[in-house]
Amino acid sequence: VQPRAFVVAMRFCSTRGGVRGATFEEALSRGYAPDGGLYVPEELPRLSHEQLEEWRQLGFAGLQEQIMKLFVGDELSAADLREVVAGSYRSFSCEEIVPLVPLSSSNGHGEDSAKRQRKDDRTPAFIAELFHGPTFCFKDLGQQVLVRLLAKFAERSDTKRTFLVSTTGDTGPAAMRAVADTGSANLKIVVFYPHGQISELQRRQMTTSTGANASVASFEGGGDDMDLPLKRLGADREFAERHGLCGINSYILWRPVAQLAHYFWSYFRALDSIRGKVGAAVDIVVPSGALGNITAAFIARQMGLPLRKLVAGVNANDITHRTIANGEFHRSERMEKTLSDAINIQVPYNMERILYYITGGESQLVASWMAEME
Repeated sequence: VQPRAFVVAMRFCSTRGGVRGATFEEALSRGYAPDGGLYVPEELPRLSHEQLEEWRQLGFAGLQEQIMKLFVGDELSAADLREVVAGSYRSFSCEEIVPLVPLSSSNGHGEDSAKRQRKDDRTPAFIAELFHGPTFCFKDLGQQVLVRLLAKFAERSDTKRTFLVSTTGDTGPAAMRAVADTGSANLKIVVFYPHGQISELQRRQMTTSTGANASVASFEGGGDDMDLPLKRLGADREFAERHGLCGINSYILWRPVAQLAHYFWSYFRALDSIRGKVGAAVDIVVPSGALGNITAAFIARQMGLPLRKLVAGVNANDITHRTIANGEFHRSERMEKTLSDAINIQVPYNMERILYYITGGESQLVASWMAEME
C-alpha cells in the first residue's frame, strides 16, 4: 500500500507565545524555546478516516515514516528519513516493534484469550508491549528516533552536539544506547541521575557503559531537581552554542512526536483483533511521570485518531492527579520514594503542552501558570 503524499509546511511556536515560525530543525535542537516555553506545531494536521485506513495497512516502520513526514516536511530527504527510521528499530527484539497482547480476566494469553473475551461479551482489553527495545524500556521508541535525527542534522552541518540528560531511570540508559548505536563522532552525552533513586539495573546500564563519548554523574536530591539547572544552561545561548548543548528529555518536542506511532499502531492492531472499523473509540491507560507518553496520545487524538479516555496512572508523587482533580499545579513538599522510580516526578514537563492545547492555545494564560509554578 502506498499512502497518499501529504504536503505540509509545518512551523512551530512556543507554548508561552514568544516564538513563532521555528523550523523543525530549530524546534528539535533547541529544546526549550527562548521564552522558556515548549515547542508545539503552530497547526496540527487532521487525518480523515480514509487516511487512517490507508495507514492501517502499513508496518510499524512505514507508519512511523508517514507520521514523521508530516512534521519534518522537506527538511530531510525521503532517503535520509528512511535511513533514520530503519536504524531506529534495528536493535529491537520483536519484528512487530510493539506487539499488542490481549488481556483477559482469567489471565489467559494469546488468541484463546481474545476468543474468550468476545464469547463473554466483555469489553476487549489489550496491553501494548513497549519493552522490546535494546534497554527494555519504552523510552527506546522515542530516543532512537530523536538521537538519529539529531545525528543526521549534526552530520549535515558538521557540528558537534552535547546532550545533557536528567533521568529517573528510563531516559538515561535509552539515550546512552541510542547515542552509541549511531556511532556518530559528532555526539556526546552527559547523564545525571538522583543517587539511590533509580533501579539497580538502570544504574548499571549507565555506569558500565564503555563509550568514550558518554559521561554519567549522580546528584543528591529528587528525581527532577536537576531539571532547572539544565534549563538554565540551555537558556544561556552563548554558552549553549559554544558547547553545542542540546537536551533529549521529553521537553524536546520530538520525544512525544516520535511516540505517536505506537498509538496509531496499537489502535490499528486493536481494530484488527476485534474486526473493527476506523472510527471505533479506544480508551488508553498510561503510567505517567513527565507526561511525554500520554502527551503523544493527546496529540494523536487532536490529529483525529479516535481515542476516547486518556488515563494517566501515577504513583504517590501525584502532581498530575492533583492538577486534573483539584487544579493544584504545584510541587509537593518532598519527593516520595516508590517502587516505580522512573515516574517519581514532581514537575511533569509536558503538562505545559497539554495546558496549551486544552486552553485552545492561550499562550499568555499558559505562561502565567508556568511562571507561578516555577
